[in-house]
Amino acid sequence: MDIYLLCLIVGGGLLALSLLGGHHGDLSGHGLDHGMDTDHPDAGDLASWFSLRALVSFAAFFGLAGVVGGLAGLSEAGRLVVALVTGLAVGGLTAFAFRLARSRGEVSGAAGRLVG
Repeated sequence: MDIYLLCLIVGGGLLALSLLGGHHGDLSGHGLDHGMDTDHPDAGDLASWFSLRALVSFAAFFGLAGVVGGLAGLSEAGRLVVALVTGLAVGGLTAFAFRLARSRGEVSGAAGRLVG
């Protein structure tokens, strides 16, 4: 099995489940912070860019670009470059978007109260 196809299946499946399930996938909201301030990372904090959501987005789009590159007839080196650029761009954009939303208070990792 091709590594790109494997990444597409696993990453795409997890991405689809997270979109359908509505769970955000960061560890800070699941009771695992243990006194660490993980809700609002500093702008220079490299580790905050590696959330589960960003890694799943990277894997899904890395695999998608690799599979499409293979179907388009790119060489192995070309497929790798296209897959890496696409995966890093989408993973970085995902991490940035959710960091921005979290800093504005639009996304919370805390458990909400259901009304109704």
